[in-house]
Amino acid sequence: MTPSCLRFPISGDQSSSRETGCRRPSRETNRGVRMKRSTGRAGARLAHTLLDLASDFGVRDSAGILIPLRLNQGDLGNLVGLARETVNIILQDFRSRDLIEIDRQSIRIKDPDRLRSVA
Repeated sequence: MTPSCLRFPISGDQSSSRETGCRRPSRETNRGVRMKRSTGRAGARLAHTLLDLASDFGVRDSAGILIPLRLNQGDLGNLVGLARETVNIILQDFRSRDLIEIDRQSIRIKDPDRLRSVA
């Protein structure tokens, strides 16, 4: 289990009665933890939903499967039962792993097999 805080010396004087304090992890650390979590159940639910949309509405082309629907992050969150912010984090993770491309008009699943392994 991840500790709720990181321990560090408060001052250079180690003999002080207050040897350690509590500091929040940096934003980079938090982001890394959130990215790891996106492969969990929420990420699997979103991946499964994207694959369902692809099977219902998708058009296969040379770059993957194009889903020609205008869905924003809130719409996807409502479909899956997740907050828009959570969907944003998961989609960032999927994009960084080169699984999907998203623009205002459509969603493209670039590697359906790898996305299926997340689901």
